[in-house]
Amino acid sequence: MTTTTMKHLLPLLTLSLSPLTAAHFALNYPAPRGDNAEEMTTFPCGAFTNPSSNRTQISLSDPTFPIEIDLGHDQTAVEFLLAVGNEPGDNYNITLRQTFRVEGLGEFCIPTIELSEEVLGVELVDGLNVTLQVQTNSHPSGGLYSCADLTLTSATIEPPSNSVCSNNTGVTATYFTGAAAERHANASTAEGEAQSESDDEHSDHDQGSDEGETTGNETTTAESPEETDGAAGLRAAVGWVSLGAVVVGGLFAL
Repeated sequence: MTTTTMKHLLPLLTLSLSPLTAAHFALNYPAPRGDNAEEMTTFPCGAFTNPSSNRTQISLSDPTFPIEIDLGHDQTAVEFLLAVGNEPGDNYNITLRQTFRVEGLGEFCIPTIELSEEVLGVELVDGLNVTLQVQTNSHPSGGLYSCADLTLTSATIEPPSNSVCSNNTGVTATYFTGAAAERHANASTAEGEAQSESDDEHSDHDQGSDEGETTGNETTTAESPEETDGAAGLRAAVGWVSLGAVVVGGLFAL
């Protein structure tokens, strides 16, 4: 094969390989521990087992933050979990958002994730470290994982720019109910059905209870998003209201 032929083939090879990388998801905000798409199937945080020194600061006066992810599949089961402590290991037993489906490619953001003593099971104090785990289903089976380390602080913190929270055109989110919502994303399909029990070693809910129980300092919640539309440059805020076992949400534009 001539050198000229190889030069023509290289762009084609690059194009053919790029969907393999893009097929995963990326955590855009808060700042993830790292980015290694090839290792995202490794529980609990992809290839990154140690907490990051680049922790996102969350103000105690307003303990909220957005989560923005970039999706490479047109349908994805997504779940947001949390662990408390300096070295959380695999103890992601706090459910910030139960498993839901996102349809569409590109950026998806929930602008307001609230941390509270009720959610965390511990008092919010200066210097408290927590770790966010974003979990999605893998294709065809198993899960994908990315983590971000956060610190609560009494210092004055500038809120993140509006540009860190946007939804791509045509991206929508739909809540699951019942068993589909309670099932971890790594054990779910994008349609909310159960994966095979043998698909993933962490699909047996070893990350915590799914029934809203509190155990020690670990608690789970029963909250899921209503269907929301994303548009270029639009930042959508989802309200979360629990009515017994039924969860509904409201949509308003920032």
